[in-house]
Amino acid sequence: MKKRTTFGATVLAAVGLIAAFATNAYAFPTKTTGCAACHSGAVLTVNASETSNDGTTASYAVSAPGADAIAVFASGAKVDQIPGASGSISVPAGATYELQAVRGPSNTDGWGSLVVSPAAIAPVMDPTPVTTPAVDPTPTATPTPHPAPVTTPTVDASGTVRIHVMARTGRGIAASTVTVTNVSTGIVTTATADSHGRVTFKNVPYGRYTVTVVLSNGTVLTRTFTVGHRRTTIQLKDHRTHERGHDRSEPKAEESERSHGSSRSRTVTSTRGTRH
Repeated sequence: MKKRTTFGATVLAAVGLIAAFATNAYAFPTKTTGCAACHSGAVLTVNASETSNDGTTASYAVSAPGADAIAVFASGAKVDQIPGASGSISVPAGATYELQAVRGPSNTDGWGSLVVSPAAIAPVMDPTPVTTPAVDPTPTATPTPHPAPVTTPTVDASGTVRIHVMARTGRGIAASTVTVTNVSTGIVTTATADSHGRVTFKNVPYGRYTVTVVLSNGTVLTRTFTVGHRRTTIQLKDHRTHERGHDRSEPKAEESERSHGSSRSRTVTSTRGTRH
């Protein structure tokens, strides 16, 4: 009887360890490197809303529907992690952070990322010394006050556009040619994606734009979007490209647009003829 009890307890303990491993194996809470090297599959949408920023510390409400964990990286090192699909983080202002979400239990069940850059707001100091005027005992007439003219501050109607080009595995596609065209004026700006498939356009005037991405395999991705916020992030994913520049399957491009300050998110799928 005692041997049966001991054997039963051992079986239950083993089942518990297997269940715990199956639940957490994909999240790797102790892993300190980026998730893109190990995770792939469906692109997870990552959202981050800045809830406070005192110039020193910025707080965000973060969510990634369907994710099992969200890690926060700064300069390639993990600085925080959220267990589950939503939570909040507080990070030092004045730096750039990448939020990477993963879904399990397999490392091919999904991955997504989003870059945030909380601004460091320096306090405004008035260098003009304060002087106390001398008191004149002689009575003077009070002049008629004149209202000071009201000036309207100039609004900087421009923002930053970040574009992330990815293969179907979720890895960035380097050296992609990215062109942004103003629909109204026809002004064209072109840049090349970095080794992570990312490119940033700064001081982009508010308006309607078309982004065109030409991949090394000849695939062309195009998308029309609106710049109306300080930061706009666009993710484009081509299911034709398995790894950087290598074709594996029927071409399919998946694109999503997110603008900070709004809850807009769209996905567009396009196809091309099969290469024979």
